[in-house]
Amino acid sequence: MELVPCATGGVRDMTEVNESAESRFLAALKVAVAPPSVSSSFDAPPPTPAPGQIWRANWASVVELVLIRNVVGSNVSLVPASLDTDYADEATLVLSEDETSLSVSVAIWTGLERTLPMRILDRFVGRVFSDVTDSHWVFRAIEAERGVLGRLAGNPSDPLCEFRAIIEDSLDELAETALIPEGDNRLGSLIASSTLDMDALSRLLSIPIQQAFNLRRGQSPATGDQAELLAEHLGISVNEVLEANPSLPEGLITCLSDPHRRNQVYQLSILRQIPEPEAWSAAGYGTYALAARQTGEVEEPAWNERLDAYFNGILGRSQ
Repeated sequence: MELVPCATGGVRDMTEVNESAESRFLAALKVAVAPPSVSSSFDAPPPTPAPGQIWRANWASVVELVLIRNVVGSNVSLVPASLDTDYADEATLVLSEDETSLSVSVAIWTGLERTLPMRILDRFVGRVFSDVTDSHWVFRAIEAERGVLGRLAGNPSDPLCEFRAIIEDSLDELAETALIPEGDNRLGSLIASSTLDMDALSRLLSIPIQQAFNLRRGQSPATGDQAELLAEHLGISVNEVLEANPSLPEGLITCLSDPHRRNQVYQLSILRQIPEPEAWSAAGYGTYALAARQTGEVEEPAWNERLDAYFNGILGRSQ
């Protein structure tokens, strides 16, 4: 066990640095006087993501607290946040406890800003009271004595450097695992190169001949269930089938990325016994396929209504 000095005095076990952000957050709240709004926010319906909000980002086993600086379509510009203010270095802003709705000091790693898909946002935690969209917001917070910078790292082996590196690694992993699936539209050629003719494809997937033709022509995506059947027949993985689909429409991506959909995706992952990222793709392509079966549509489909129909049909109840 390696013990290091804390900025507030005493020592701290360095193994704590490797805990998840969620564990650190909950542990910090145990020793802080958290207002009821913090506890209730975890169970309440999430708000629409907006600048100044603090969220828990959670995707493919990576968990971090983040502060939203901007929202653009289905993406969010964010910076990592933490209640471990002891590990704030000279490039990290520590907001005073009265500058956030958490009523505790919060460290903001302002130099680690990333733009990531909104779908990584899991739980709303609170908000800061500064205008974080202002490019000079850090300077203004310091000038107004609403925050201070952390301490200077002594050397590369300083725990501050290690903590920053851990956060950077988490952001890199989030960026890699949360990429929006972009289909390459090879599904038609994969089917054509197999032994499946239109009648066999129709029987395999239990779909009308016209839908089989649409799949063969690349005009309709395979759903998650269809991908499983096709994967077994084509001798490839389910993900490879889904990746061979046409790309999801941007409007559908935006609607499905809304945190209000997160619980439905989670329930689908439990039902199908698949990871959340796969459940997200299955919901996206399943909804896309339902919309593609409609003929004569000129305008962009009402994606939220389509998603409601998909999840209600799969989960058997309204969420």
